[in-house]
Amino acid sequence: MMTDEHPSFAHADRAPRTHRLRWPLQAQLLGPSIALVLLTTCLATGLTAAWTVRRVRQEQAQRLEQTAATLAEATFPLTARVLEQSRALSGAEFVILDADHAIAQSTLELPAADARVVAARLADQGPGPFADSFELDCARGRYLARAARLARQPTGDATILVVLQPRDELTAQIRQSVLPAILAGGLAAIISSAIASWLARRFTLPIRELVRQTAAISVGRFAPLPTPDRNDEFRDLAESINAMARRLASYEREVRQHERLRSMGELAGAMAHQLRNTAAGTRIAVELHQRRCLTAESDESLAVVLRQLRLMESFLRQFLAVDNHEPIELRSVDFGEIVADAVELVAPLFAHADVRLDTSQIEPARLLGDRESLHQLATNLLLNALEAARVESATAAEVRVELAASGEETGNLIVEDTGAGVPAAIAPRLFQSFVTTKRNGVGLGLYCAQQAAQRHGGSLRYERVAGRTRFVFEFPRVSQEHGARLSC
Repeated sequence: MMTDEHPSFAHADRAPRTHRLRWPLQAQLLGPSIALVLLTTCLATGLTAAWTVRRVRQEQAQRLEQTAATLAEATFPLTARVLEQSRALSGAEFVILDADHAIAQSTLELPAADARVVAARLADQGPGPFADSFELDCARGRYLARAARLARQPTGDATILVVLQPRDELTAQIRQSVLPAILAGGLAAIISSAIASWLARRFTLPIRELVRQTAAISVGRFAPLPTPDRNDEFRDLAESINAMARRLASYEREVRQHERLRSMGELAGAMAHQLRNTAAGTRIAVELHQRRCLTAESDESLAVVLRQLRLMESFLRQFLAVDNHEPIELRSVDFGEIVADAVELVAPLFAHADVRLDTSQIEPARLLGDRESLHQLATNLLLNALEAARVESATAAEVRVELAASGEETGNLIVEDTGAGVPAAIAPRLFQSFVTTKRNGVGLGLYCAQQAAQRHGGSLRYERVAGRTRFVFEFPRVSQEHGARLSC
């Protein structure tokens, strides 16, 4: 399988990402936030300013109307002195026109042309009450004007009163009223932008720390990340990353351990293969010597040597078959003979350890299986029971072997010992490889026994009954006639 990409394809795939402009998360949060704050502030300030201008204009128009109405209803003559006093009080200018719309009295010196403009503006309104205020531009400036008809003057010459408010004064009032709103809106925008900047920075700092931690994890540094004090999603994410870092560190240790075990396994496999060949050669040589020498047949030491060599071969085959998952050839075999042979093989070890071995309940039982694999299963269970029983301080150390039918089509091999049992921490992993409670154990015996049980369609389980430890191998039995047909 090809794993190398074509350079042009790889470059084409990475080019858009390389040239794409970076937009930091802080800018993504800060930009819209400040834009929203400014828009809201400007809108609020604008509405406030518009409402203030409208209110100032209305107040000014009302003052002009009230002033004009008050003087228009006056019963005393509106002399120049009265108009000057009214000017001092109100800040407005006053112009009185006669019936011909000529200036009769005025606090403001208006040129003749401006007087005609005022007269024309009032003449356009016709008889009756005058309309609302109006704008007036003259040589002296811009004014807001309001006119009223004088009905109670002692003399009939004065007919119209015009009140003129300087436009500059109105502008100054508007500016004075609007300026606080503008300043308050600007200050609010500055404060809101500062708060948004602080919040964006506070929001992105944990993310930067998480990015730093994940970058460290990617290069193999699994140091834990300090969790934030506040209880929020960032704390959950930091704890999740720390949990991931711990798992990755554990996986790395397991991988390294696996690599070491694999290297050791390869070396040990080669050594075990050579030792097995040597043991087999030694056993064959001893058997040949036994056949040729007449006195060797009665020599018990040679029988012990042969049993030990067979046991050594069994151990080496077991070691070499740990990762061997090739299918086995199933034949009809008598499991009782296989168990008896395994008992005979390990009997000297039981005698040496002073552990009683009870084999009185071994009955014939046929099943479809591989003789060598079943022999290893029985041997492993017997040796495991021996190790468990002899570490107990009680003098009556015993291992009991039972082989009998458990149903119409099933049988059980039970190996029971008087040992203390399996620790609770080890029990869930008892049948895993390299799991052992023995100081010098390897942890392959029960693992290989379980593998053999499963390959024969059976099961191997651990029990603790009446203070004793039991290993039960349940297997499917076959009848003798059925086994004979399969063998043929």
